[in-house]
Amino acid sequence: MMPVVAEVRERLGKAIPVVQLDIDQNKAAAQEARVGGVPTFIIYLNGTEVWRYSGEIDGNELFARVQSY
Repeated sequence: MMPVVAEVRERLGKAIPVVQLDIDQNKAAAQEARVGGVPTFIIYLNGTEVWRYSGEIDGNELFARVQSY
């Protein structure tokens, strides 16, 4: 899924931050975000989670979802 994240990050530019987290290196952050499986995609709007998806996703679909918020 790394290519999908990189594609979305590139398409969004600096307009919206895209963060990728290695849950093995950041266990506390993963627990705080309640990430139980990978990949998990979470969209936050003003610090509030507005969307979550676990599993593989197409880059265009992820990009569209981010744009919708």
